[in-house]
Amino acid sequence: METVEIGLETSAEFKAECDELFAKLGISTEEAISVFLHQAVTEQGFPFTIGQGTKPSVRPATVPSEAGKIIHIFGRPNSGKTTLRNALASRHPDFNNFCIDDFRREYGDGTITGEMRAQYRFLDSKLHGNGFYESSGTGRMTEHTMDCLRGEEVYIIVLEVPDEICISRIDPHKYDGIPFPFFDGGKEEFIRHVGRFLDSWAFGGMCRGFKVLYLDGMIPLDEQIAKVEEFTGITVPAAQ
Repeated sequence: METVEIGLETSAEFKAECDELFAKLGISTEEAISVFLHQAVTEQGFPFTIGQGTKPSVRPATVPSEAGKIIHIFGRPNSGKTTLRNALASRHPDFNNFCIDDFRREYGDGTITGEMRAQYRFLDSKLHGNGFYESSGTGRMTEHTMDCLRGEEVYIIVLEVPDEICISRIDPHKYDGIPFPFFDGGKEEFIRHVGRFLDSWAFGGMCRGFKVLYLDGMIPLDEQIAKVEEFTGITVPAAQ
């Protein structure tokens, strides 16, 4: 694909402010501009609401929130998040059922810009009805998208499985074809990295204001399901 440069002039002071802000979000100012342009084309308009005397909304401008119960499962890779999410979804077929990797496959390309597109679409999926959602939980973009859900009915499930158990479950081909731009330290170190984040004050801050259940991922699946349903107050629909 042929590429072209887009010229943009601004003051050195404003550029420095932008660089500082976007560095906190894990991207460069140039990448942030690229994300904005991609999203504007996708939305066919500004990807946020512009109004006199109001701050821009980080939610899609064309889609108001119609979120129901948002049940988000966090945990180390290979901790059983997908198994639990799919088991819950099979019992509650009226709930949405998404993983961040679904959106990485469709919108990601291995770059930070692609990751932001995937995260944005993942966020958008949470604004429509009840749903089960899954991601490992690390990264400033995950923190940012969770911030966008404050005020919604969010339940966070942290599936706790020791690092060594998750490492023993590594499948070298499990994540083939899933573009992910951030980590080059190998699968074992990534599992440890996620574990450190889930135990950190930063993760606690991200969860502040939400209902949080730390769930033992080593107990039988049917017990995990029962604990999640009790915690979130969801019930299995009556048989037709």
